[in-house]
Amino acid sequence: MEKHARRIHKVLRHCEDLSDRIVGRTGVLFVTFAVALLIPCTFSFFEVIFPHALAHSTPLTRRLAAVYCTWHAAVIFFNYYKAVTVSPGLVSVGEDEVAADTAHRSHTKCSKCSAVKPERAHHCRVCSRCILKYDHHCPWINQCVGLGNERYFVLFMLYLSAACLIVGVMGYGAVFDEVLPNRGSDEWTQRYYSPPFFAVLTWLLALLIGSVVGVMAAWQLSLVFQGLTSVEYEDHRAYRKAVRRDRRNGLQPAYTAINPYDFGWAKNLSLFFNIGGGRRHWTVLLLPIPHPPCGDGYTFAKRNTQGLQLHFDSESESEGDVV
Repeated sequence: MEKHARRIHKVLRHCEDLSDRIVGRTGVLFVTFAVALLIPCTFSFFEVIFPHALAHSTPLTRRLAAVYCTWHAAVIFFNYYKAVTVSPGLVSVGEDEVAADTAHRSHTKCSKCSAVKPERAHHCRVCSRCILKYDHHCPWINQCVGLGNERYFVLFMLYLSAACLIVGVMGYGAVFDEVLPNRGSDEWTQRYYSPPFFAVLTWLLALLIGSVVGVMAAWQLSLVFQGLTSVEYEDHRAYRKAVRRDRRNGLQPAYTAINPYDFGWAKNLSLFFNIGGGRRHWTVLLLPIPHPPCGDGYTFAKRNTQGLQLHFDSESESEGDVV
């Protein structure tokens, strides 16, 4: 029985490794597909949906709406570009750097790549590297979400969700009053470059993607409010469950399941986006400009937990997930 169980586990492990290799090698296709949707859908919105939705508005309203929608599209493309191109933060594997760091920092050695990693760093199975403040590996940006690019990733999802809501509301009238009644007519081909089906597809994708990405964006933002990454959330939930189990059984828990990185939602938000507290003003998040991280990824601000025996993921050897 045990022999068969080991064989099954080995097969499942090989399947997992194969899926990781596939995700790693097809990441460029995911990014290409995303861009191939974003650009034509944006064009179709400005050519078909936007003019119809504001056809009866005043010239001033149309100008202001055009400025807003242009800005909104710009921050979406900018944050997606930065999420794809900015390194999430790789843990150094050089012996010189390790020797310098270990003199004054607490590290653990990764059992997968032998990197001496700091707290909140985790090993990504797809990238085969340890990532600073690892959250997850996302094939849609063809790399991990970590310290270096997490702000761009969250902002992209938030802005994209809002844009999908706008397109969904504005596109309803355009689809049923303009696109469907005039599809296939000579008038359509004379007025628009976008084929009718693509205008409808833009609206349908806004409804679908907005629903999915909106839920994901809300989830990521809730983790930011808690001062957690997705990996830390799963670890912390397991620790809390273990503490509750010990207490139900009348045992004294061996550790306290608290999050040492939680300073309350407002400060957690400030630290994540590197704003407030003498740093940059929150309005910089509205601009398509670089947003550097708060800290170097090797040391993090922590709550005063003196006298408490903590059990958190900073010493964990768990590997990151693909999302």
